[in-house]
Amino acid sequence: MQEGEYWYLDLSRPHRVENRSQIDRVHLVIDCVLNDWLRATIDAGQEMAATPGVESDFERFRQLVLSDPALQTELME
Repeated sequence: MQEGEYWYLDLSRPHRVENRSQIDRVHLVIDCVLNDWLRATIDAGQEMAATPGVESDFERFRQLVLSDPALQTELME
């Protein structure tokens, strides 16, 4: 799982994660039910990610957060 990527995982089975690096990592996890809308949204994101030069909504949000220390603090509260 690299920075800026998103993943859909079925975590209904027992699982665990281990960070083997020396760098702290933060992952946003959303527990949800997969429906047609979510599946279409995931598929659209995958298509966009495969298109060079097309910036996703997530990437714009990511850049906004990285450029605004006050927003970073607010999101961590």
